[in-house]
Amino acid sequence: PANHMTPRLFVEAIQNRVAEDFPDGRVRLVVRDREWIEEQKMGSFMSVAKGSDEPPFLLELHYSGADVGEAPVCMVGKGVTFDTGGISIKPSKGMDAMRADMGGAACMTSATLAAAALSL
Repeated sequence: PANHMTPRLFVEAIQNRVAEDFPDGRVRLVVRDREWIEEQKMGSFMSVAKGSDEPPFLLELHYSGADVGEAPVCMVGKGVTFDTGGISIKPSKGMDAMRADMGGAACMTSATLAAAALSL
């Protein structure tokens, strides 16, 4: 839930995991902040972030485990810790599930770190 895993805490958790498990640099984490997000004109992203006191972050997690010449595999996962956008127009049924909006980022982060740990 958003009160237990804010954007900043999610970033810190992934930074710690990458530093501890991959000190050899096989996994690289790039943390993008509000300024970068605005420069990229990511309006939808920023419109959701404006509903929170927490600053937004966009994470890029890089693992290059493929053989030279192989096409890369790219994964994307949404990591909104709590989406307040349109909350007043959404039906109340299922509203409690909104706390899981960060599940996509958690899954993709875990999948990337697992692939690196297994040297896939």
